Amino acid sequence: MEVREPSWELKAPCTCCGQGGLTFSTCTNCGDVVFICAEVGTVFAVNDLNSAIDPSGVCRTCNRVAYDDFRNASSDEIQLRLYSLTSTSESNRPR
Repeated sequence: MEVREPSWELKAPCTCCGQGGLTFSTCTNCGDVVFICAEVGTVFAVNDLNSAIDPSGVCRTCNRVAYDDFRNASSDEIQLRLYSLTSTSESNRPR
């Protein structure tokens, strides 16, 4: 029996293919979290589903790990990434 980490996906369809879910994936070196399309492998930043990242490239944060080598993101990594996005957007609001 092979036990694998669970995968977390958006319920909304992929913006590039209209099919399967976008899976939260993590860089094994720096922990950056992105979405990777389960159907065609297109990569998206978590905060921008309209601009695809070259799936044959390497991590945009550390420039070391190929997107093909990213692993499924854990629920803790996803929460941390989403929290950092909301904290950043709140700090940019005018007071």
